[in-house]
Amino acid sequence: MRGAYPCAGDDDWVAISLRDEAEWQAFCRASGHEAWLDDPRFGDAASRTEHHDALDELIAAWTRERDKFEIAALLQAAGAPAGPILKADEVIADPHLAAREFFDDLKIGDFGRVPIQRYLPAKFDGAAVPAKGPAPDLGADTDAVLAELGLSAAEIEDLHERRVADRASDLQSDPIAREGTQLPFEDYEEMGSVLRIDRDYAPKPL
Repeated sequence: MRGAYPCAGDDDWVAISLRDEAEWQAFCRASGHEAWLDDPRFGDAASRTEHHDALDELIAAWTRERDKFEIAALLQAAGAPAGPILKADEVIADPHLAAREFFDDLKIGDFGRVPIQRYLPAKFDGAAVPAKGPAPDLGADTDAVLAELGLSAAEIEDLHERRVADRASDLQSDPIAREGTQLPFEDYEEMGSVLRIDRDYAPKPL
């Protein structure tokens, strides 16, 4: 039995994945639903699959009243696999990922140091592959791309002069271009591109 279940909070969810009878029993006892162990609808894996929708509704009724982190901690302690489904800011603050050195702090433009997921999060024999660096600024590779396409230096310069192509420095110095590429975060929030803004976020000092 496995699924993602709604929790108390703003669009908060918890994932629960029970692989065998021992974990099913641990889940029922930890959640306070030992009666489910005697319910013929849930007596074995086949029965639980047959009555999956009914079981999902019962579990969701329990999770909706509780915090996703509390549910995960409760079930994990009992031996029933579960984990909170994390939002972006929660991923960055997750103690397990921090302990696994999942992120590297990289300097990103004017943002200061920002945690970036490692190039390869998995470790082999204790070795990790760190993040190579931040994504290039818009326009940083314009000349290199145009040259790779076979344009001469004179042709590339002509495109820049006519504003057909821009370098990063052009975009940074042009107030109209800068406004188009550096909208306030509140605008993204209003458009729905950003779920929410952490207004208490403070970048680490360099």
